[in-house]
Amino acid sequence: MSWLTRLCNIATSGAVPLDWQTGVVVPLFKKGDRRVCSNYRGIILHSLSGKVYSGVLERRVCQIVEPRIQEEQCGFRPGHGTVDQLYTLSTVFEGAWEFAQPVHMCFVDLEKAFDHVPRGVLREYGVSGPLIRAVHSLYDRCQSLVHIAGNDVALLASSARDIRSGEERAEPKGEAIDLPVDLRSYPHLWVAGLSLRDRVRSSAIREELGVSRCSSALRGAR
Repeated sequence: MSWLTRLCNIATSGAVPLDWQTGVVVPLFKKGDRRVCSNYRGIILHSLSGKVYSGVLERRVCQIVEPRIQEEQCGFRPGHGTVDQLYTLSTVFEGAWEFAQPVHMCFVDLEKAFDHVPRGVLREYGVSGPLIRAVHSLYDRCQSLVHIAGNDVALLASSARDIRSGEERAEPKGEAIDLPVDLRSYPHLWVAGLSLRDRVRSSAIREELGVSRCSSALRGAR
């Protein structure tokens, strides 16, 4: 483990090897016309040692920013997820129905959110000194190569492109879901024989959301 310790101590110098900042982009087809670049999801392959180092930095950053993140933020946080958001939404619906109050919702799909991450937010959340220099060192010479049709990536080294905005994606992330559709099908909404559908007793609201009573959903699932 001594070599690993020496590698991670690079954080004190604020500089990392160029290999750690070079990613190999493997385009994976999603759907639609294969001739359209936006129909592909680029998966970035990185150096293993670089990923270990970035994981260490991530944990240190999380220790600083976690107390300042709002409880409503569930994305990319351990112990938080979509189920928490759905539970909150169902609670809001129950309270609104009980007191005959309207509910207003806004659904936002952040397209390509990873490509527009403002790095200056780290300073606003209290990350400073050697740690923020170490984080910046992973991106100051960041570049990517594209691996196409099984060709040797080394042949494409001369065409490496610098990355000047956002961050690289090391693995595929789930796209934003259409929440009204999820309300119709998510099994965790069924609690003690009831579901969110039974709480939405207004026919106008049920029609607007496209939901039905639990009995109808059960018949359709058989």
